[in-house]
Amino acid sequence: MAAKTRGFHTPTGKHIRPPQRSSAQSKQLGGDNTGIRGNDARMANSLFPQTIQAIGNEIAIIWNDGKEDYFPMSLLREKSPSAENTGETDLLGNRIGGPTGPQDHSNVTVTGWQIVGGYAVAFSFSDGHRTGLFGFDYLRAIAPDPDGPQPCKPCHDE
Repeated sequence: MAAKTRGFHTPTGKHIRPPQRSSAQSKQLGGDNTGIRGNDARMANSLFPQTIQAIGNEIAIIWNDGKEDYFPMSLLREKSPSAENTGETDLLGNRIGGPTGPQDHSNVTVTGWQIVGGYAVAFSFSDGHRTGLFGFDYLRAIAPDPDGPQPCKPCHDE
């Protein structure tokens, strides 16, 4: 019996069926052709992704609480919590490492991922970066607002 696959709904409500991949493509992207399933009994009472899927230039995650988040791949690269990306603090509070100026990640894509220890996702990126561990709570915190930025209300009636 074939596994059922869920589709995804974009923030605009468009239904997208996950693409079917060959086993070679699936291994390259880090999961089977239906995404990564979080059904480990150790995670029964905590937040975890049920499915992770690459759709276009976004990573879609369906969480065990039913919420769906869509992350632009460039955002994930920009927000990588690795020491290479954010720097480190020594015992005296001095920042060591990290970028010295703005970084352009607009053309960076996710090339794969894997669940680490039941608490994080390790993404691999097209620029070779792969050292950041994205804790599940951290991913939820950086998830873009599905409704987008809200327009400012006028200060007075026109």
